This record gives sequence, structure tokens and C-alpha cells, in this order.
Amino acid sequence: MKKALWKEIFKGDKEKVTGILIQKYNEYEGEGDKNLVRKCIDYIKNNWEGIYSYNLYKGEITGCSAESHVSHVLSERLSRGPLSWSKIGAHKMAQLRAVKASGISIKEMIIKQRFEDLKPVELPRTTLYKAKQQIKKINEKYGTIRDLPILLNKKTFTSMTIKSLLQQINI
Repeated sequence: MKKALWKEIFKGDKEKVTGILIQKYNEYEGEGDKNLVRKCIDYIKNNWEGIYSYNLYKGEITGCSAESHVSHVLSERLSRGPLSWSKIGAHKMAQLRAVKASGISIKEMIIKQRFEDLKPVELPRTTLYKAKQQIKKINEKYGTIRDLPILLNKKTFTSMTIKSLLQQINI
């Protein structure tokens, strides 16, 4: 019976497969056994296209271990200690772990995302004029604003913002 079933599955004959299973269903007396055969018939009916395609293209289908890799990457972080995760937090952590496993620098990715989201600020001319006047007063009193210690550090967000403003108002 088992050999005949597999033979018809490999041939791709859905009607004969169903016929063999119905014959087996009728042979059983217990409801539990009949229920198992009924589930098998339903499974084959619902998944026949995939079963047939797998048999038809068996030589072209290659497997991969993606599921185990994903499981490994996520479980390393998400299963530590008595932590609980929200769906959003778990999703973000999964993205970070996937990026790290891909060899991409997380720091560079975050910096890139932050700067992509920034939009240039347009200031009204009156605001720029008032700022220029205040800066001139500060320059007269304390020296040039470009000598501020914060501006000596080239890569902080604050120094970059101040330098950008200074360039925009031409000081």
C-alpha cells in the first residue's frame, strides 16, 4: 500500500493517490485511524501543486540552511537571560543581528540612516539677520566665534551644526 501510494505521488496522479487513501480509509474501523487518513487526504488535496512541482523539478531545487542560520543569529541575543521583548523591539533586534551577520558595519548603517532622514532647515531672512547681529556683538566682545572650542572638534553633531549655520550666514 505504501509503495503504491509513493509510486502514484511520484507519477503525479492525484486521482490515484486520493483513491488509494480512500481505500485505506474504508479499511479502518476506528474513528482515530479514519481521522488520520482524512487529514492526509486533506493535506494532499490542499498541497498537491507543491507536491507535484517538487517531484517535477526535483533536480533543479536546491536546499539551503537559511532557517538554521536565522535561528542561530536571533537566538544568540533574544534568548539571553530573563529578558522580555516587545514585537517591535524583537523586530529591530532581528534587523540589527541580520546586519551584523551580513558583515555590514552597524555604526555606519545608523549614521547613514540618521543623515538620510535629516532635511535642510530653512530660516527666514529676519532670523538670519538677527543671528548675524548677535554674533557680531559676541565677536566684538570675545573674539571670533570660529575660535570656540566646540568648533575645533570636527565630527560632533553640534560642531557640524554650528559650522553649517556659520556658513549659511557667511561669518
